[in-house]
Amino acid sequence: MKKYTGTEKAVRGSYLNLKNWDFTQVEADNDMLPGEASVSYIKVPATLAMVAGPLTGLLFLVFLPFIGIAGFLGFLGYKAYTGVKATGVWMGQALAFRTQPGLASFTRETKGSDDDKADEELDELEDEVARRKQDDADDAGS
Repeated sequence: MKKYTGTEKAVRGSYLNLKNWDFTQVEADNDMLPGEASVSYIKVPATLAMVAGPLTGLLFLVFLPFIGIAGFLGFLGYKAYTGVKATGVWMGQALAFRTQPGLASFTRETKGSDDDKADEELDELEDEVARRKQDDADDAGS
């Protein structure tokens, strides 16, 4: 089969665009094929075009329900995947240990040099508060 290119003059007939599989009709002799020079065409015999047209329509008609089912199953799979992923992120965030600087946590007891120093400072502060309360009470009573 002879290959033709876009903008080339061609004889009357049907031509198949090899780039996007489009059929193009040339109505009169010496008409130009559409497209640029980089587009390739082949001339399709009339009998082949008459047989191939209905067969491609039949294939489309037969496989269209399968394409719809495959698309629907793909959509359901995508939704299931994103749902599981979002649930995993939500559960991971709920179960993750989060540190919050500046927030006291009295649920765990840990021993260490920093904790002993903090306990001493708290004891000193408690003594200071008690002493000032006593001083205020003495000043109010006199």
